[in-house]
Amino acid sequence: MSWVKWALGEAAFRVTSITLLKVIGTLASTLGQLALSTLIIGGVQVVAAGCMLIYTRTSIWATKRQILGSIAFGIGAFFGTMLPFVAFMLGANLAVYTFLALLAIVPGALIDRIFFGEKLVIRQLSGIALAVFAGWLVMNMPNLNELATLPLWAWLALINACTLAINQGVTRWIKEVDIWIKNFWGGVGTTVLCLLSILILGPEAVASIATGASVPIVAWSAVIAIVVIGLWSFNVLAYRSGASIPTKNVFVNGAYLFGALAIGYLFFGEPVQSAQLFGILTYIVAFILINNTVWNYVTKKTV
Repeated sequence: MSWVKWALGEAAFRVTSITLLKVIGTLASTLGQLALSTLIIGGVQVVAAGCMLIYTRTSIWATKRQILGSIAFGIGAFFGTMLPFVAFMLGANLAVYTFLALLAIVPGALIDRIFFGEKLVIRQLSGIALAVFAGWLVMNMPNLNELATLPLWAWLALINACTLAINQGVTRWIKEVDIWIKNFWGGVGTTVLCLLSILILGPEAVASIATGASVPIVAWSAVIAIVVIGLWSFNVLAYRSGASIPTKNVFVNGAYLFGALAIGYLFFGEPVQSAQLFGILTYIVAFILINNTVWNYVTKKTV
């Protein structure tokens, strides 16, 4: 069970990352500043991956599908970073946003069915329904009228869930690619899209970047980039220490959700409802039902 400490570390890095996204979203006042932050994160990713490729004497080149898929992953990562930034700039609740984004397991199951030919059995459909129910609980059981008037940041979280699911599909499509080649070209995709975004946003975006208000945003963005690298490392170390994929995923996701809930309460004054705690537990059950690998592992261990 030595992998547990590394899995806890990974969860801690995930909580730190989403917390810093909220900090930057709170500090930022323009889309240009958010694009700058994303640019820094993507740029550090390119440099870190490039250094590892040089260290391991691995070429940056791979097959056309692997390179294009990695760039597509980076484009998805751009939206996966900008969406929470904008949501937190709009005042998103940390724990609720984190949970809604993790509902990526629902579109992810559909992507597996449509593009990879995996069957959706009754167990998985039940898990999808349970995940939706868990989302309703975490949002504090809104009625139909409240659902119809959800804040924009909640919809951004759901869009982000779809973005994360698409990136999971892309990762599966290029699963044989070297992890550092993927991160190098993915970082290139993110960086290029950030630069294009700043150009499209125009002179006002450039002017907002040049202000003194961008200094703490730049600093926190660099910290996020380092945190992400730490997250990668702890993920690998957990598996090297004997963690199984299904056990670690359930453990990390659970710790991540409870951690986000705690951070939101302690540092941002966000209320914690009993329904939200039950919703997180319900999500974990839904995750087990939807994910075939996790389900097979759990049932094998309990039979």
